[in-house]
Amino acid sequence: MAITLADVQVNTADDIDYNLIDETRRSSFLLDRLIFDDTVTPGTAGGTLTAGYTRLEERRAADTRRENTEYPAREAKKKRYTVDLVPMGARYNIDRVYANMGDALTNEVIFQQSEARAATVAKFSDLFINGVAADFTEEVPEFDGLDAIVTGGPTESTNAGTPWDYSSITTQALAGEAELALRAWIRTFMRRPDVLFVNDQTVALLERIAFYRGATAAVTNDFGAEIPTFAGIPYVDLGEKDGSADPIIGTTGGVTSIYGAVLGLDGVHGYAMSNGQVMKNWLPDFTTAGAVKPGEVELGPVAIAAKRTRAAGAFRVKVA
Repeated sequence: MAITLADVQVNTADDIDYNLIDETRRSSFLLDRLIFDDTVTPGTAGGTLTAGYTRLEERRAADTRRENTEYPAREAKKKRYTVDLVPMGARYNIDRVYANMGDALTNEVIFQQSEARAATVAKFSDLFINGVAADFTEEVPEFDGLDAIVTGGPTESTNAGTPWDYSSITTQALAGEAELALRAWIRTFMRRPDVLFVNDQTVALLERIAFYRGATAAVTNDFGAEIPTFAGIPYVDLGEKDGSADPIIGTTGGVTSIYGAVLGLDGVHGYAMSNGQVMKNWLPDFTTAGAVKPGEVELGPVAIAAKRTRAAGAFRVKVA
């Protein structure tokens, strides 16, 4: 079965959870568009939530043949993967003295709940790109993100020695060369990616290409916001990591990346529990004794999968 946050939002009976999911969809293109396979159940005795899937590593070729001969034996290559679902979220404490001070926009509960939601979304976005399953510990569980999935694969373009910083693109001809290189990378995917994930440096690069090529365009999402596109594909700045000013898509040694993803159950998708609950919050309960009460926001347990090697890719960009 497949669900999205839009499906979860429609089915929730709690207005507070409805508003939480609505804010998340408006603020996160990734979580709004990502499809979750909600079929995972705990193992026996409350064991780890683990999903198994098969990734197509290499497609097979077809042949012609002469009469009275057999086709050559060629097999598509696939590999079995497992991924552990993990919950993520944020907790806060509020003294009941401050619970109802201020109007709806400045109320401390609303403020802390909104910040907890934003931090949780940022954490998921960070793991979606930078998660490494090999770093999994009981204290810090992770799953493989796009960078781990695509590194060394057929959709990773390294562009060794090419000056890709936006300041180097100063003519229409240079912009054309950059555009052709990006389009060639896009053609390595199983089909046209549904989204490109970028940082502020690569936003500047794509805007510079569009300026010189005279090809600015955008799409409008379900909430009326315009999302810029490259080659008809929306590109989205994932912003900063939770609790930090560091960008989710970082720069190392002067090189950063543009990530692409084909979203869908046959490409890149999420895994969620079979109860259909993807995101939930708990408000402080000031009806019982105790001066300081906690509130929480939680996403998951969730993880991501790439059903095909060519469902995701990375374009390494030299920006300094």
